[in-house]
Formats: sequence, structure tokens, C-alpha cells
Amino acid sequence: MFLLECVQMNLPESVSRNILTTTTQTHHHPCLILYDPILLHDPFGKIMEQNLSKAGINDPDLSIWKTRILPHQIDKLLECEFRMATGCDMMSAYDTVLTVGDRGRANGCEMLDEVEEWILIMRHYCFVVAGAEAADDGAERFCSTCEGNLMGFVEGRCVSQRLSDANNAAV
Repeated sequence: MFLLECVQMNLPESVSRNILTTTTQTHHHPCLILYDPILLHDPFGKIMEQNLSKAGINDPDLSIWKTRILPHQIDKLLECEFRMATGCDMMSAYDTVLTVGDRGRANGCEMLDEVEEWILIMRHYCFVVAGAEAADDGAERFCSTCEGNLMGFVEGRCVSQRLSDANNAAV
């Protein structure tokens, strides 16, 4: 299992893709969990862009500028030979992946002064799970929106794609 928390965003796209492809080619049944910003094309996304540029994260070859939205993240993982990938923005993850008890504990923490600000932030980060094993080998349990999936992904609140689906879409 590989966990990438705001790692890809700082890497050149070619390096990021090389790491992902090497992972799928050299490990037996790798599973990847990804947490990264998604910039979106909205006012808050523009503010994120400005803040990143001020912090010196403005090289157009960086992964963050190449995978701006969730579907781009999913497509990239499939292009790097993961067989299935499912993800959602963090607000959807909060609503669907977390249990009622987890949400209660999270709500008990001191949060931002403005709930609206917290929601905006949550919509601009993604949570993605990808597997390189065949669906019948168990990836479906983690990387899908199927009934009983172990991650709690919900159809309609997530983007979910299989390598065969992506190949068919490209035809």
C-alpha cells in the first residue's frame, strides 16, 4: 500500500507518472491512496493558484497544474497502469466515507470560524484509491462504488473508472 499525501503536486508531471508506473510494474497488487489538491476553475481555485504561485509552486510542468480536477487524477492513474481508481472530493469523503461516529468526533474538534470556508477547502482536495490488481482479485472491494465496498464510496458522489472502461472510452 502506498500513501501519497500532497506529494504529486510538487513533482514534475513526468516524474510523478514515472513513479506511478514503476509502482504498478514492480509491485505485486499495489494499492495507492492519494490525497492531493484539485484546483477547479472557480473563484476559490483561483485563490489557491495565486497562493501556490506566491509560494513558488508555479512551474507549469508540475503535476498540480496537469491534474487540476478529479477526473484528471483518475485518468492519470489508469494511464500509469492502475486497473481501477475511485475518488471524490474531501467533502464527499466526509459525507460518505466517514462513519457517523467519525463525523461526530471530527465535528467535536475546533474547526474554522466559517463552515462555508471549511466546505470550500474540502471541495478542493481529493481522496482517491487505486488498485493495480484485477477486479476479481479484490480491487473492487476498495476501488469501486459497488455495494459493500470497504471504503464507503457512493455512486454519484465519486468518480470511478476501470482500465477497460478507460480503454473503451478512448476508442
